[in-house]
Amino acid sequence: MRKLAFLFVVLLGLLSGSVWGAPSVVDSCIGIHSSGTTISCTVNSNSGSNLLLMVGVYAHNSVTIDTVTHNGDSATAISASAEDTTGSTRLRTFYRIAPDAGVGLTVTATMSGDQPAEVIAVVLQDVNQSTPYENESTHDPESGETSGSQNVTSASGDLVLDFYGLGHSTGADDQTVTQGAGQTMIENDTEVDNLRFFSSTEAGAATVTMSHSWSPNNMNSLGRAYNINALSAGGVVPIVNLHRRRRAQ
Repeated sequence: MRKLAFLFVVLLGLLSGSVWGAPSVVDSCIGIHSSGTTISCTVNSNSGSNLLLMVGVYAHNSVTIDTVTHNGDSATAISASAEDTTGSTRLRTFYRIAPDAGVGLTVTATMSGDQPAEVIAVVLQDVNQSTPYENESTHDPESGETSGSQNVTSASGDLVLDFYGLGHSTGADDQTVTQGAGQTMIENDTEVDNLRFFSSTEAGAATVTMSHSWSPNNMNSLGRAYNINALSAGGVVPIVNLHRRRRAQ
């Protein structure tokens, strides 16, 4: 009986998601182009469960960033486009809960005009399907910087994801980009027409600072960061006393 009771408790933990790990990256992709109104990359979503797709699109500011699809299915825009202070670049983010499973599925972003642009798509697993992300943090569009950071309210067992873009009239391709301590760079392009776009993750904590630095040039920069919520809080199956008390003799 005690063994059956223990197995029942473990089963409850599995069904409630309390023994799942923190969200993690299944796969990611980056696409770049120097002209055109669509841009795409292919990503794998053939492993893991409770998936979430996060997408960032970075482009010259003379266009609007309109839509994103994954395998033909629409993603939802998180917020309006951000623009840097010089009015030269913009960044917009999108998400889709439970994206189609498969290998080499296409993520496509559409824009209103023919301009250089980049797209980064990230598939994550073990994500809360009701509230997959929260606590959007922004790096205010600024010019003439050599570093930038964003503070994200998070929690142990969650994951923080950021998208970051650099732009200037010249020199984005000359930059050496370094992520902050504890961060894992998951995509970092080689530059297209003086745009540079990258993405990283860091394990959750009460407050997570997502930071990047670059050299040798001052650059205009834009950033967005999000807390990716785990399936459930705690991460441990509750332990109960399964021993029966003996009656007093």
